Amino acid sequence: MDIDTMEAGRSMDVAVAQKVMELTVPRLDWPCGYQPDGCNREAAMPSTDDEYKFIQPITPDPMYVDSSFYNERHPIYEVRRDDGSLAYYQPVKHYSEDFAAAMDVVEKLLPDSEYEGLSMEYQDGQWTVGITSSDYYEGVTFDNPAYADTLPLAICRAAYKAARR
Repeated sequence: MDIDTMEAGRSMDVAVAQKVMELTVPRLDWPCGYQPDGCNREAAMPSTDDEYKFIQPITPDPMYVDSSFYNERHPIYEVRRDDGSLAYYQPVKHYSEDFAAAMDVVEKLLPDSEYEGLSMEYQDGQWTVGITSSDYYEGVTFDNPAYADTLPLAICRAAYKAARR
């Protein structure tokens, strides 16, 4: 896989979810949809009677919803309890297309002592993003800068390269 040519979309999102965010992605085509108020994308979990229900992480009891809300299929990741058991599924975020989701990627990398910061530059319609690292003997370096037409995609490409080191 050539990360420098991979376009924004669900394949890039899954690659980032697995390599950067360290999420377990068991399925790529799970029924997902929206809460009835149209706010948040949620994953469906199979119930004992083979129907689907929304899982809302902020509430202990899942809410049953008409299956017409499951109008899309998306990759999902597992959220596990402290004891290791499966708590629920959530759709993989649109890291490569949504700025807020891309910032989650930045926040995942930067607390790591190995990475010092993020460099972003926009010039002639092209974003350049580099994850900086610090080496006591070499000084600050920009590891494998990434280029893209959009900032979220450039962040994902740079983060993927940094995570693979």
